[in-house]
Parts: sequence; structure tokens; C-alpha cells
Amino acid sequence: MLGQLIPWLIFSALSAMALLLGYFSWALYLLYVTPIIIPLGLLIFFGRTLFSGRKPLITAISESVHGPLPPAMQKYTRLLTQLWCLVFVIIILWSAILPWLQRPELWSWFTNVINYGFVGAFFVIEFMVRKKLFPEHKHPSFIQYIRIIIQANIRR
Repeated sequence: MLGQLIPWLIFSALSAMALLLGYFSWALYLLYVTPIIIPLGLLIFFGRTLFSGRKPLITAISESVHGPLPPAMQKYTRLLTQLWCLVFVIIILWSAILPWLQRPELWSWFTNVINYGFVGAFFVIEFMVRKKLFPEHKHPSFIQYIRIIIQANIRR
């Protein structure tokens, strides 16, 4: 029962906040907050797996497919989880700083185009780097790699 109640409480709180922002003519701030909230959520999702005694998210995903990883691959997947956290921090920072410059077109380019390009480029470059660093590891095609990530059953 409580598990079903929490999403409704969150939805209700967000709806009330949106109404208040609209009432006080601060709705524009919703536009500025969204590109901060989403990467913040991802930062928390990835980052909490880096605490002592926890398995890094990317290690867990990889092990769900390949089984136990060799030490070098465990170290790499931990570093990769940390690097994704850094990517999210960078996105959060420029998404938070750019509105203060009062150049909406620059903010829009970053949050609607550059952020996605940055994430996509990091994703593709990491895939190529991993194939070079671990040539002995069985690597799926890029499309299979995307499917593995989507289908990963990681309950954390």
C-alpha cells in the first residue's frame, strides 16, 4: 500500500508546486529547473552505488550479462560509473549557471542540444575506448550494447 502511495504523494507535491509557481508568475523557473532535476536524479542513481560496500551501477549491469568480472574490468566499470557522475555534475552546473547569464538562447542550446550531444558522445566514445582497452573481452555490437543496458534488471 505504501509503495503505491509514495508516487501519488510525489505527483501531488509536484502538481501543487507547479500551481503555486503559476499563481506567483514563476512558471518560467520550471523550465530552468527541469534540466537540473533530471541529471541530479541520475547523479543520485549512479552515485549512491559508489558508496562503500555497494557495487557500482555499471559493474552490476556488466555482471548481470557476463557474470563475475575480472579485477581490471571491475576497476574500469567503477571508474566509468564515477565518470558518468562527473558528466551529470557538469550538466547540472552549466544548466544552473547559464540562466544567470540572462542569455536564454545560450541556455536553450545547452539544455536542448549540447547536453544530449555530450551524453551521446560520451556513450559512443566510452564504447570505443572499452573495446580498445579490453580486446579479449567479448563485446556486443553497439545496438546489442544499448539493448543490454535497456534490459538490465538492476534493482538497487
